[in-house]
Amino acid sequence: MQRRIFLAGSTSVLALTVIGCGGPALNCESPPGLTDAQRTQRTAQHYRERAGDRTRNCLTCNFFPVASESACGDCTLGLGLVNPDGICDGFVARA
Repeated sequence: MQRRIFLAGSTSVLALTVIGCGGPALNCESPPGLTDAQRTQRTAQHYRERAGDRTRNCLTCNFFPVASESACGDCTLGLGLVNPDGICDGFVARA
């Protein structure tokens, strides 16, 4: 009986942690299938996984075609999959 209560409580805490905190942080730093050219472009454009400014990030960039905060999107500058919260030197605000 004690084990059931513990497991039920543990599951609830885990669910609240994942749901309540918005789930695990999205990481697009090194997505599978990244080519050498994309790695070079990321370095040249100084891609960073987290932008310091919420108004200047990949999600608000003209070169980020997927407007989704919950998935990595394919940057048209040739950086490969990037984080919507990321930023690089090629940032251009959407018109």
